[in-house]
Amino acid sequence: LHLCDRRQRQMCIRDRCTWAVKSLAPWIPNWLGNAGGWAVNARAKGFRVGTTPRVGSIVVWPHDGNGYGHVAYVTDVSSTTRIQVKESNYAGKQYIANFRGWFNPLDSFWGGDVSYIYPD
Repeated sequence: LHLCDRRQRQMCIRDRCTWAVKSLAPWIPNWLGNAGGWAVNARAKGFRVGTTPRVGSIVVWPHDGNGYGHVAYVTDVSSTTRIQVKESNYAGKQYIANFRGWFNPLDSFWGGDVSYIYPD
């Protein structure tokens, strides 16, 4: 993974959603802050960000996670309303797995707003 220091402490805390995504997508840079800000901060670093899910992209829910947002790694896509992900810190589970199976990432239960960060 990467070395931790005080400035990127949130990224480095094992079992957080950001730690899981960094583990699964090593192409994403450090220093993106809390999960809710990842799409904006990744775009500022030159990454493409959009609203279409792609396998290998990072999904960002800026309004989930009690104000901190939530991120996950997209592992399968059927449509814009049917994806599968791997993540951590979901429903109290502190390890990386596919906890939801197929689900709608746009459902208002997850905050309704979603962005994807693309690796290329």
